[in-house]
Amino acid sequence: MGFHCLMVFFLFPSDFLENMDTTPHLDSRVLSLIFLSSFVFVHCQSDDASVMQALEQSINPPSSLGWTDSDPCKWQNVGCSSDNRVTRIQIGHQKLKSSLPPSLANLTFL
Repeated sequence: MGFHCLMVFFLFPSDFLENMDTTPHLDSRVLSLIFLSSFVFVHCQSDDASVMQALEQSINPPSSLGWTDSDPCKWQNVGCSSDNRVTRIQIGHQKLKSSLPPSLANLTFL
């Protein structure tokens, strides 16, 4: 929903190639070794930055709002958690007139 995940598998073929028999099929020993010698790294990144960029385009904020950095967690009037999830947007009393993008609902840490 609001996440993009990257999954990387690290395989170490040298760990199992020397134990593989010469038959053309993979037997259960080889599959077990592949499984045991694989390390999985999963990194999930929130989609908050793209939602905030959609909000920025929607409201076309004045430069005085301070939304000039590519990282919305560095924007004035925006607060983020330690893992860069948007937790606060305080843009009241700015005389902004616009509709809010539907993707704003994806900011689940507000």
